[in-house]
Amino acid sequence: MNRLKVESVLSVSASLLLASCATTEISKRDPASTRSTPLSDCRTDPRDPYELNAHMPRKLFGPRETPCLDPATKRPIVFLDSEGTPVPEEFLEEAATQREITVANFYHEGKFWIAHIKPEGLERISFVLEHFPAVVPAAHSMLRFDMKKGSEVRLEPQRSDHHSGPIRIRSFFYSVEATGPVGYKYDLLSGLLNNYAIVYRFVSLQDIGVDAIDQQKHFVQQFLLKVKPHEAEAVLRYSLHTSAANQAKHFYNTITKNCTTEPYAALDKSINYSGWADIVSFLTQHRKPLPTLAQQALGQRGILERELAPLNLELNPSWTPAMIAKPTQ
Repeated sequence: MNRLKVESVLSVSASLLLASCATTEISKRDPASTRSTPLSDCRTDPRDPYELNAHMPRKLFGPRETPCLDPATKRPIVFLDSEGTPVPEEFLEEAATQREITVANFYHEGKFWIAHIKPEGLERISFVLEHFPAVVPAAHSMLRFDMKKGSEVRLEPQRSDHHSGPIRIRSFFYSVEATGPVGYKYDLLSGLLNNYAIVYRFVSLQDIGVDAIDQQKHFVQQFLLKVKPHEAEAVLRYSLHTSAANQAKHFYNTITKNCTTEPYAALDKSINYSGWADIVSFLTQHRKPLPTLAQQALGQRGILERELAPLNLELNPSWTPAMIAKPTQ
């Protein structure tokens, strides 16, 4: 299914209103089984040294060998050292503190790239809602990062047969989504039962525009956040580290950890809210899976600067609301 129809929202008369892309804690494994024969290799493309090599997380008491995840478009980033070698897990936190962070699996123009990111060059952060054409209000939450002029993200080819020269982009998104094996189908109830893995993606502005707006005709709202420069930088570093550390090893869950709770986690763990806003953040934990309440939640935290023009209009000055896809019954 398309990128974020996986983020449906359920509204029951009692007011359960959920958009979704979430994870639960990964199932515990039998220590003895982890010492047996290694899992099969999921990689299929020898031209891509950073192709996702991951199986579905293993359910408690489930078979040790689980299906490989589809690596076509949804991958977490991989931290790289100066030699282009993946950073070992024990050094990921240190890697996230570097002045320039180099990662693989940054998605742009329908391909994966190696990206060089300087968090100190971040200019601003926005909270983004991609609305679905549903009878019940539904949306997918993302964080948008805009870099200062001169501090753009530098992209270089990742695959050996990708001969495009380095390019620079200013804006990109942190998008947390559900994924599964090739051909998987998403539905809301299955998302409660450990049937999907969660993936923390980094995607260029261009590709969000192509997928969400050009192809799916979704309405995309943007809210500029009022945060201090060092807090904005901390949000970006936290998001990068989270993607690199999780590596699609955990289960998605419709409610407990999803496309909305994860952006809030990045904000709440990186920003020092003042007094009442900090209390409100704690008291409104139950609202975190609810993307359609984002404007209120950000305001209660004291970090809502203002609503920006829709991404639709930013990318297409001739856009009108009539271009939005209509709900299907």
